[in-house]
Amino acid sequence: MNCFKEWLRLTWQKRPLRPAVLAKLLFFQVKFLLGSSILWLAIVFQCAQALAAGADKPTLKALKLSQIHYYFGDCDTVIASNGLRINNRGSMKFCLVAKAPKWDFCVFRDDDKTCFPQSLKWLSENGIVNDFIVMNREKDVKGEKAKNAKICNTTVKHIEKGKIKLDILPLPAGFSAQLPTILHYIYKIPNNGELAIRYSKPAVKKDWLSGEDRTGRQKILFDTVKIEEVLVPKNYFDAPLNYRKLLSIQEVLVSKERRDATVDLDEIFLIKKK
Repeated sequence: MNCFKEWLRLTWQKRPLRPAVLAKLLFFQVKFLLGSSILWLAIVFQCAQALAAGADKPTLKALKLSQIHYYFGDCDTVIASNGLRINNRGSMKFCLVAKAPKWDFCVFRDDDKTCFPQSLKWLSENGIVNDFIVMNREKDVKGEKAKNAKICNTTVKHIEKGKIKLDILPLPAGFSAQLPTILHYIYKIPNNGELAIRYSKPAVKKDWLSGEDRTGRQKILFDTVKIEEVLVPKNYFDAPLNYRKLLSIQEVLVSKERRDATVDLDEIFLIKKK
């Protein structure tokens, strides 16, 4: 740029440039300077995008269990050495996260942008639903000696106590022993201090609705359809920061849309009663 100024000064002294030529020179100089600035801004913007993408890049090893709970429905249970996350894929559509070292948990939903954070002690005393809705079964099944079995191409321990059957998966090395306890607080399914994979008990002898005879059949209360190792972002087990906190966990477990629909239904029934 200094060379350009010097050339312009000498040229002007020797032979003054016409205003039109001078305007063109100034135009190209400004265009060059602006072009360089825009180029630098583009480079800075791309670097910022790359850094942001790197922050969310899956870098943490985790174990993902695609499971079915008799009340909660389809759930993805994702655990790592320092965290737990449950994504409900059934009708409820809630998420639950807990993270070491305190393991305080948070239930939240993305559609309503609401959350319910609480302590691990609260979870141990209340669960995410009460015992009337989901029976709190004992954590351990003390039965016959465990045998090896295959579920989802994975070797698990199969335990039987009478007609109760439990399949468990040993906790991966380096994972917190707190995880099975927390999962028992949530699902209320026995796991013997490991990861519950399948749990069943004898079905009622006769279905009260259809009258079908079910003698000798097993009712599966908890099952696993897929076991896989995955990579997740480091913030995968973090609670959302800007969601509205509610005082009732029930309001977060069920969407506002469904709650409103239930209220409408109740009003219809009340009208009918009148």
